[in-house]
Amino acid sequence: MTYERSELILAFADSIGQAKAEDAVDRAAHAVGVGSRESFSEDEAGELLDYLAEDDEADTLTSVSANTVKTQLLH
Repeated sequence: MTYERSELILAFADSIGQAKAEDAVDRAAHAVGVGSRESFSEDEAGELLDYLAEDDEADTLTSVSANTVKTQLLH
C-alpha cells in the first residue's frame, strides 16, 4: 500500500494545522532519506511517523499526533 504526501499532511493538519503539518512531513521525509516525493510506501510512511514521534525538534502535540496518525493509517 502507498500513502500520498497529501494524505499524511491532511491527517496531521486536523491537530497541528496545515502549515505545521507540511513542515513536519517534509522535515521527516528528508531526515529519513526519502526526499520530497508525493507518495510513500507503507514502510516509508511508518519511518516518517516514527521519526516525528521521536523528533527532538517536534513539539509534544506533533509527537502525539504522529503516534495517533500511525495508529489510524498503518494498523
